[in-house]
Amino acid sequence: MLRGKFGRNNTSKQKSITQQGVGGRRDSAGIAYITIPRDTDREVYITQSFRTGTVSIITENGEVINDVRIGMLAMQVINFPQQQGQLGSLVSWVTVPRHKAPIIVDVYTKGDEVYDSSEEAFHIYRRNQQTGISVRGNAKNKNLTISVDSDDEDVVLDLVVKAANNTAQFNVNVKGNRTTDIEGVDTQTVVGSRVLEITDEADDSNSTIIESTSTTHSTSTQQHTINAEQSLEVQSEEINVDAGQESRSINQSYSLSAGTTIVISSDGACTINGSTVKLGSSATQPLVLGVQLSNLLSQLFTILSTATAPPGGGPLTSNAAVGALIGQIQSILSNKSFTQ
Repeated sequence: MLRGKFGRNNTSKQKSITQQGVGGRRDSAGIAYITIPRDTDREVYITQSFRTGTVSIITENGEVINDVRIGMLAMQVINFPQQQGQLGSLVSWVTVPRHKAPIIVDVYTKGDEVYDSSEEAFHIYRRNQQTGISVRGNAKNKNLTISVDSDDEDVVLDLVVKAANNTAQFNVNVKGNRTTDIEGVDTQTVVGSRVLEITDEADDSNSTIIESTSTTHSTSTQQHTINAEQSLEVQSEEINVDAGQESRSINQSYSLSAGTTIVISSDGACTINGSTVKLGSSATQPLVLGVQLSNLLSQLFTILSTATAPPGGGPLTSNAAVGALIGQIQSILSNKSFTQ
């Protein structure tokens, strides 16, 4: 049942396309070009054409026909002329005699145009003076390409998935490799949380999980390496490192500085190893080896306790006092700090 511009309801058998023009036109079918009526604003006219599903054509006889019905698919591929006096897309048209109204049948390439596609492929392409938009698929070459190519600025490609209560899903499944090349700034905004899980192809039990929320960021993995050729800067009011066994290897130099206090604490052993260990940037005085010093002091006090003074041969010191000092020598040795 046809209504609207086509006029009356039609329930009777359709008549065939006539060879005679309808409404005083010379032709009832033919080839024509999309045109824009004279003294008409181009943008306003195109907006109205998409809204009403109609276009204006100029036939091979130079006859201009307005308000020609065009299908929704054909509407997506036609080109309107850029300026008055130019011709748009090449189309075919026929007149439906019952309704005395012309309609667009199909859209074709003009003599100076090439339809850039092939067998087992499709290509949807639109372009104005600055920007070309293309959706291209090729089953033979096994690829699908979506591109926006512009000589202007502020080009945008949006993929939008929405659902009530934020229940939409956007899934990308790649059985192979994924490459992202960005020349500029990569910004990702996540409302909620973000979880990245990397598993071993041969063993699903081996995995790395990186989870981020608006306030936390955590990484769960067997081994994590940060490689900074020049410098690595970590800024925080508090830094905690908790691990059963941790090993850090630095090839050149490592600097740890703080404006007030640095505290190094360990429930087990804390080892600082280097060819030279300095306490202070300008330190020149060597540290004392505690065990050797205590042994030397013990030997010295033992000698003093047995030495006598000539000519009477009496003791130089009080044996009781020296013995007390010898008993305290071990107290100068630290139970926590050691050197070599």
